[in-house]
Amino acid sequence: MAKCSLAIELDEPDRLYTSNDRIRGTVVVRADDDVQCKALKVRSGWATHGRGNIDSHDLHSEVLFQGQWRSGEEHRYRFDLPVSAWPPTYHGRFLSVDHYVHATADIPWAFDPKESRPYQVVSSKAPEAGIAEKKTVSPVVGGIVKFFFIAVALFMLFNPMLWIFGIPIGIGIGIWWFFKTYLPRKLLGQVEYTFDQETFQPGETLRATLRVHPKKDIPINSVIWTVTGAEVCVSGSGSNRRTHRHELFRGGQLVDELRILPGNKETLIPLELQLPDKPCFTMSLGSNQILWETKIRIDIPRWPDWNHSLAMQLAPSKELVQAATVETVDHGGGVSTQPTAAAGEEPDVTFAATLEMIQSVIGDDRQVDRIVDAVRELPMQLNLIPQRRELYSSSSKDHAYSDGHVVIGQTIEPVLPVTMFIPRSLADEFDQATDRPWSGEGSIVGYDHRQNRLLLRIEP
Repeated sequence: MAKCSLAIELDEPDRLYTSNDRIRGTVVVRADDDVQCKALKVRSGWATHGRGNIDSHDLHSEVLFQGQWRSGEEHRYRFDLPVSAWPPTYHGRFLSVDHYVHATADIPWAFDPKESRPYQVVSSKAPEAGIAEKKTVSPVVGGIVKFFFIAVALFMLFNPMLWIFGIPIGIGIGIWWFFKTYLPRKLLGQVEYTFDQETFQPGETLRATLRVHPKKDIPINSVIWTVTGAEVCVSGSGSNRRTHRHELFRGGQLVDELRILPGNKETLIPLELQLPDKPCFTMSLGSNQILWETKIRIDIPRWPDWNHSLAMQLAPSKELVQAATVETVDHGGGVSTQPTAAAGEEPDVTFAATLEMIQSVIGDDRQVDRIVDAVRELPMQLNLIPQRRELYSSSSKDHAYSDGHVVIGQTIEPVLPVTMFIPRSLADEFDQATDRPWSGEGSIVGYDHRQNRLLLRIEP
């Protein structure tokens, strides 16, 4: 058992932080026994949570204290940390990104107390290409990769037995290229597909242009233009690797009034689409991405269709940051990440609201059970901090997965201890998320009055 507890108090907990800001607050230490602390560390950074492998980055770390705490004492240590400019705070279905202040006390021969406090960040500008900085491949690694491919090619060249497999594969690739690429280009001639600008902001109009210059008249059925935005998260590795995709937006345009592309003349087809005003910016954070892509197809009768795809970048702007800041001031708090009900619809039961109701009646078992029964097995977006695995207990019999695991943790705000029943497919994800925020789908399935823990079943 830890000999002390930590709490983090932010000076401005409801503030929206932006680029070049600093976050200030206090780490509160309450000692339950005499404690020798090797280092009280605090750091700022961000981490992903959801369906994909966890990607994280610590921007800055510093030591606030080294020494001894006496039993019953309370100590307060100020911190002043930089804020990451990218990525912004984002809460989606399969992917969430949170910025946090994380404090840890290094206690010899005891569990190290830890505490995390999330805060919200909005970005006015995305880094180049809208992605987080990545380490470039070193020349040594590049040379090793090139040597490997050359060695494989030479091995196949001097081993005639492998030609039996290589020749059919090569023929198959050649046939595919001939029908999918060569024939459409041969018929249509020069085709150019471009955007009118490099980056776009939410709510803007996406404009693109298709130019076709065939050598002769070409009949077509239609031109189909599709724009999609999606969360793409990868979990596991090797044979356990899985890709989770959730579509955020799909739109496009069908051009079917043009039936003939005239020969020896350039045909210009303008394309236009209103982008959604949601701040789902293009992001690439390792195993977790938000991708925006456009696809265009010229439907040619009795001939292979011409297809082309082009990625686009949805980026933030200063105007969006100002609007978000004004909204925060007007409402006196942070920007809500929960969906709101449309006019005439019943509002959704949120996880945060349910926790507040349970917390308000803790100690009254009958009232707790009534609230739990009212929301039992309703799908919700859960925000949690996993802490450790636990052996199956009597409370696990009715709710646990037969091949799954039991994880002990807590909710983020308000804080309540929880027992999570997770499927085997998410075991690695929860191991990576230990003591870090995690978000995903699940439901409340009961309350363990003996352990005073809310029971949650996580959806695979």
